[in-house]
Amino acid sequence: MIAALATSAVAQAALWHWLYAERGPLVASAVRWLGRRPTRAAAVVANARPQFSTYGIEAESDLVELWSSANLMVPLHHGLATLFALLALQTTGPPDWSAPTLIRAALSFEIGEDLLHYLQMVWTALRPERGVSPWRFMGRGTWAFIIVHHSLGLVAGSGAFLSDMSTWPEFHRCVFLLLFASLPCYLKSPLQMVADLSKPSLLGALGAAIDVGGLLVMIWVRLVEYLPMAIPLCARARAEFGPGAGALCEVPALYVFPLFNLASVVFFVPYVWARVREQLGGGTAATGAAKKRA
Repeated sequence: MIAALATSAVAQAALWHWLYAERGPLVASAVRWLGRRPTRAAAVVANARPQFSTYGIEAESDLVELWSSANLMVPLHHGLATLFALLALQTTGPPDWSAPTLIRAALSFEIGEDLLHYLQMVWTALRPERGVSPWRFMGRGTWAFIIVHHSLGLVAGSGAFLSDMSTWPEFHRCVFLLLFASLPCYLKSPLQMVADLSKPSLLGALGAAIDVGGLLVMIWVRLVEYLPMAIPLCARARAEFGPGAGALCEVPALYVFPLFNLASVVFFVPYVWARVREQLGGGTAATGAAKKRA
């Protein structure tokens, strides 16, 4: 099983490095498609500025590439992982032989991405002049946020991949919800290619409504459901696999990842509130600053 984990993680990291790359086939195709109509590219840039400024990214010339990678590849990657987790959840129960395989496939997406991002961070730190997007545009504070985010998938996810935890129905539900939590926010991505959503309009109001819905899902999963799911899982891991395995689960799941859950909501609330205020005609300081930079 260790060989399966190593093989799947390396294969996933290599695949998504190729697909996520600024000049990779999917991102490059998206950039060319957006560039064929200046209004599409302008809409993307206008909507990308407040989105990426939330994470400390102020790049101007690379916003179309960054947006294409984040808003097309991330939902594709997490969507596929969520699909495998959902299939595992739906097939739980006799006969459940396929559920562990499906949940391991779901985890392989997350573990592979975690490995990829950590390697890209190391490379960018050592060779900043040849740094990888988006890390070369981010401050180290945002790096720390992402490192915390990936700790659960890489550490606890790898342990679960290698153990009988992959057969537990409650674990399948936890993986599915955690992977699903960020996806509703990306329903707004198609609208961002149509118009500047900061201007009061029907599309802008729809985009703001999607943001509010995405925030509510995030709060529900990460602040309401998470600890009641994680605490019993870690307790069962300690009881069945011993204190070493229990610690492998508990440190990221109960002490590190809750910080990410809280920070992710704290980061996202001002962004969502700014989008709502724009539609109510209030505007924001951030929007004004973005317009000055334009």
